[in-house]
Amino acid sequence: MRRSFCFFLLGLAFSWAGCATTYPGGKPPTFGAGFVGLASFSEMSVFMGQELWGTIQGQPRAGANQRIDIVYSLPASDVVVEVRDREGRLLAESKASFFLSGARDESAWFAPIEPPVGPFQLYVRGKSSDGQPFRQGVRTSFVGQHIQIKLPPGLGRHPDGGSVDSKVELRNDGPDDRFEIVVEAQGAPLTTPGKQVVEIAHGQTYTHPFTLVLPASTSEQLEYARVKVGVRSLSTPVLVTSATTSFAI
Repeated sequence: MRRSFCFFLLGLAFSWAGCATTYPGGKPPTFGAGFVGLASFSEMSVFMGQELWGTIQGQPRAGANQRIDIVYSLPASDVVVEVRDREGRLLAESKASFFLSGARDESAWFAPIEPPVGPFQLYVRGKSSDGQPFRQGVRTSFVGQHIQIKLPPGLGRHPDGGSVDSKVELRNDGPDDRFEIVVEAQGAPLTTPGKQVVEIAHGQTYTHPFTLVLPASTSEQLEYARVKVGVRSLSTPVLVTSATTSFAI
């Protein structure tokens, strides 16, 4: 049995009405063949003037500039990704774009998405190769995180090596919280502490400086030193995110 409720929004220039449906256990009905074999989130960043999509390690960040990548077990068309809350109410949906076909009849898709703050679930609907409709859920539940990592792009090249001062900014769009910050470097050592616990109030930004000691270049080809920043909420350990930037040597 499903339950529906309606709400109305009235204004001076317009009126709008909408209905939302909840489902027992928060699970809308699924039907059709196939299943969602993989779902991952990516976030857009800019590196050396180019837009790049980097896979998010941990839970997705709430807000724009996110992408969901899915692999469906069968060929499909007219694929749409549904974002639903824990009660099964539809929050948003996004038309997916076809990416490629796999070796076992799988089809890969990606779609823009704006994860909400808090728990949510994903469903995928579309048509199978024989034209039959389907809707299948992603087995994993998600939590839209409210911490945003901003790393400066590693612009310019540093062929002579030496110390490079940089910083990471953390913005908290959720409630006041304590966060563990871990900064790791690959290809060059850090001269600043790699782990720290800080308190960040709602709407505030914390700046964490770090210094990277780059080696001198030994090749005419570009080499890179990479810095990865991981952040974990101490009150809600499921809220984990990370970001990576690179410095050219």
